[in-house]
Amino acid sequence: MIFHPTPIAGVRVIDLHTHGDERGFFARLYSADAFAADGAPLVPVQVNNSLTAQAGTLRGLHYQ
Repeated sequence: MIFHPTPIAGVRVIDLHTHGDERGFFARLYSADAFAADGAPLVPVQVNNSLTAQAGTLRGLHYQ
């Protein structure tokens, strides 16, 4: 997450850093640590967004 100041006091434009490949992408929409570091602590811990580009793609399966 990249916070850009604006001419309005306390207002930021936030650019998301996406991690992607041919299947789609994943981006963190909110991170408590990133917002606190910018001086704007909020209550949620984290918010994410993802896109799966092709129908039938399985994502998020983890085996341990």
